[in-house]
Amino acid sequence: MPALLQKPAVRRLCPALLAALLVAAPQQARADLTEFVDEDYYTATVTPGGTALAALNAASPVKQDGKVFHGNTKWVIEWRITTAMQPNGRCRITKRTVMVTTTITLPKLVGGTSKQQQAFERFLPALKTHERGHHAIGKDAGLMLDWRLAALPDMEDCKQLEARANETGRKTIAEYAERDRRYDATTEHGKSQGAVFVEPG
Repeated sequence: MPALLQKPAVRRLCPALLAALLVAAPQQARADLTEFVDEDYYTATVTPGGTALAALNAASPVKQDGKVFHGNTKWVIEWRITTAMQPNGRCRITKRTVMVTTTITLPKLVGGTSKQQQAFERFLPALKTHERGHHAIGKDAGLMLDWRLAALPDMEDCKQLEARANETGRKTIAEYAERDRRYDATTEHGKSQGAVFVEPG
């Protein structure tokens, strides 16, 4: 995604870890994968005679290491499992829930010339494409976690099983966070996808 001085904007991944573990009566294991996506827009207002790039840089809330970026995606994965002791004396996951919540931060340009608005309209879809690629990675992480939780074997102790589920969640998030970083490296933070704002002449 585009950034300061016409460089593509990077996204920041801030995965939150949460595992709420409940104990319930024995039942057949089932899954529940839930997904929420929100697009959060900030407003960049072009001053008379000013550049659209300067307006985007000034308004963007996405800043890191002295750099300004125009887009950002944050995905959060939460999981819950219900465990129960079985007649054979072993503990089993009887229900699992995985929720993926994604917030995509994007710009909205106000004012400026018709050429600046046209340049922005070319830029925004490419930025969205790149950010949604990050969201897709977060969703894949949720699907993989759901699959891995389903594959966990019965154990002698429910606390042991719950600890294994939490470890599985943390490892899955770390794995897909690295996949996010590789996506940015491969696309040059969206540059190869056209996510670079070019100030019209």
